[in-house]
Amino acid sequence: MQFKSLLPVRVGSVLHFVVCASLATSACSGSINGSATDTVGGENGGENGGENAGGGSDKTAPPGPEPVAAECSARSGRPAWQLSTKTGFQVRTIVGQVFGADALKDTQVDSMLDNLPANYKEKAFDTENKAIASQFTDSYIALAGRIAGLASEQATIRTAIESFSGKTCAQTLDLDAGCGLELARNFANAMEREPLSDGDFNSLMDTYKANKGKYMSAKAYGGFIASVLLSAKSAMRYDSAELNKSGTVDAKTMGARLAITLTSGLPDSDLRAKIEDGSIVKPAVLNSEGKRLMRTASGRETLRRFVDQWLNLTLLKTPPAAAGYVATAADSALVGKAARYEIGKLFEKTVLDKAGTLSDFMTTEEVVPSNDWLAKIYGASKGTEAVRAADRRGILTRVAFQLFGDYGDYLPIAHRGNNVNATMLCGDIPAPPKVDTTLPPNTPDVLSSRQYFEVLTEQPKCIGCHAYMNPYGYAMSAFSVTGARLPKEKVRNTKTMQMVEVDTREAVTVKLDSGDKAVTDASALSEALGTSDQARACFAHRFDQFTVGVKEDFVCAGDDAKKAPTNDLTLEDTLLSYVASSAFSAR
Repeated sequence: MQFKSLLPVRVGSVLHFVVCASLATSACSGSINGSATDTVGGENGGENGGENAGGGSDKTAPPGPEPVAAECSARSGRPAWQLSTKTGFQVRTIVGQVFGADALKDTQVDSMLDNLPANYKEKAFDTENKAIASQFTDSYIALAGRIAGLASEQATIRTAIESFSGKTCAQTLDLDAGCGLELARNFANAMEREPLSDGDFNSLMDTYKANKGKYMSAKAYGGFIASVLLSAKSAMRYDSAELNKSGTVDAKTMGARLAITLTSGLPDSDLRAKIEDGSIVKPAVLNSEGKRLMRTASGRETLRRFVDQWLNLTLLKTPPAAAGYVATAADSALVGKAARYEIGKLFEKTVLDKAGTLSDFMTTEEVVPSNDWLAKIYGASKGTEAVRAADRRGILTRVAFQLFGDYGDYLPIAHRGNNVNATMLCGDIPAPPKVDTTLPPNTPDVLSSRQYFEVLTEQPKCIGCHAYMNPYGYAMSAFSVTGARLPKEKVRNTKTMQMVEVDTREAVTVKLDSGDKAVTDASALSEALGTSDQARACFAHRFDQFTVGVKEDFVCAGDDAKKAPTNDLTLEDTLLSYVASSAFSAR
């Protein structure tokens, strides 16, 4: 479907797009923006107040602790409710949920989803202008056009739409009466995450009827699908956080937040029923629905996606393809992918299948050898499920954590250590203005990687920052750049240029919980992090950032701060305690 123009028109509290369609299947361009005079706190630039002002029923007590004041939640600069700044994963999840597997199998849709740019400005989502970032706009419109075209052509995709909408109409293309009209309204309500007003829905149907008068029913059907996809609430994926008199958001907002947070998608039929009867705001129902959603396929995938962001797994380097390492460049590329999958799988299993704590995750003895190289170095049979490995206690002994930094004559110890400091302890070390790798005079000709970084960085100009980086990397110095254990490390004699073997040394004192702690190796460091107050607080902080979708904290002084997970609190309960807190329900 090709859109000749997209004209934004304000109808009630929803910004819709009038679609002029010439019905071929190809890309189009345009702009998705709210009004420049939008009020902070309004839905996608909509006016505060109106028919939904005041939120849901005041009879149900708010979930979690006492909520924060409304003026704090709606202050200028509060973030819109967005799962993640990297919205491509959200959009892929929603496409599969709404339009089914056949839509995801389409090569154009798959490519568009893979290349969908991030929907954020320099620091975060643009909450002042309620605007979708420009780099996201054209790609999203093209994707909506392709999906709409497929829906008009393929009965299987229309079946998926009917299933999602909860209205079976035998794949009808006629939406202006009877079952088709009910389907259209159900679909629009589900996509926009709330019942549309008659005025908003009639605006969509006026466009549909105009298109049907000019074109065949199939093309008008596709135009309707595109209109819904390109409406502001459907496209922008955030809510107004309008608070009721109890100080919390209403049922429709709570349910939408729960779905997007735990599954990266829209409320399914079970959750929609609890939104409609208002029960989702009850703490017990919220908790049980959270447990159910986390165990869906998209819920499990969302957990793995959180781990990607928490531990920076998208930054893994491809290990070198060289003699003694991985055989070929093609094989090498698969190692990083398998290592990333492994950490996500172990976290998912700890949370949902083992009722594990953060300490359990950090001290795991299981591996997921889904790649030939991982199976070889772990000494395990290749497979996609977790199995116990004899000599791999502790998450920091996994291949993924050895794949940070650039490869050269020495192991990237400082890069490894900096990643641990940044991701697990929320340390923030600025990049140096200039990296000087000149070694002092009289440096020995043969240095292990640890000795090299000790000599290079323990000078006064470097040690201030490297004291918070190197020690964590030193604890992992017995692993090669492909994650294999190193009984001996091969390094270059800088005088003779010959490769020689040297001993590795892992024991080190690290900074943890405002003090110093001696650890013997990567296993011991993993154990120390698993019981660290600092690491537990950082985990909670990262989940808050992942949920809200910004790099900074947006927490008012009165917000109920999410407590760090204790040793006896499971990770599942830790995550569910967040969605039951006022930080979740009263922003």
